[in-house]
Amino acid sequence: MPNIIFDNKMGEACLAAWRSTGVEVRSVVVRQEGEVVFEHAVAPFALEHVHPLYSVTKSFTSVAVGMLVNEGRLSLADRWISYFPEYEGEIADERFRNVTVRNLLTMTMGQESDLSYIGAGDDWAHEVLHREFDWKPGEVFHYDSLCSHLLSMLVQRISGTKESDYLAERLFTPLGIRNWWWEED
Repeated sequence: MPNIIFDNKMGEACLAAWRSTGVEVRSVVVRQEGEVVFEHAVAPFALEHVHPLYSVTKSFTSVAVGMLVNEGRLSLADRWISYFPEYEGEIADERFRNVTVRNLLTMTMGQESDLSYIGAGDDWAHEVLHREFDWKPGEVFHYDSLCSHLLSMLVQRISGTKESDYLAERLFTPLGIRNWWWEED
């Protein structure tokens, strides 16, 4: 396969294609073989600005999980609770015992929940464990940020470091991303 060299013409074509589909592009940097080959920012944004992207962090969490799978430290079939025995006694619905990494990645945990039910406590996993299930794990997709939160906890448990630090070493630094912000509970 020939090496495709990404250039300004290709970058401008990509921007035009994204805009034609309604994608709002604030800034983009394309690196190829370690070199920046295209960069673009739309005012008032600049390349060095940290952009609040909120749910895009779910993609980074999925990347971290994929890296752990690739390292052989995790399987998609693993049950979440097997990594957190300290929560065993808090499970309100026995179906939670069958929630796998795959269920969390695909947001098919089984609860129809959202962040609005999180109480004053600072342990979100505790809150999830105390909820009843609406479906059997794996049956129904329901967009749920708490699935990503549980995965982030898993990344931290397995890697021994915060997810943002784990990704900094393996993803952000190699990509030349020097400034990011990560919300934590």
